Amino acid sequence: MNTGITSKVATNHPEPGTGRVVKKMTCYICEKEGEESDAVAVCVACGMRTCMKHTIQKKVDIGEGQ
Repeated sequence: MNTGITSKVATNHPEPGTGRVVKKMTCYICEKEGEESDAVAVCVACGMRTCMKHTIQKKVDIGEGQ
């Protein structure tokens, strides 16, 4: 599915105090809305990265492959 969104997945940021460059994952939903926030979770079903605002916990039945 092509959403027309180009996702950065991770961006480079200098680490405070050390100046070392680290990669931070960004929230996919915030990115679609034109915002940027750090991702705190990754969906086990689809791999979408989400921030605290967009993260929900939901029980998902996981079946075995055939």
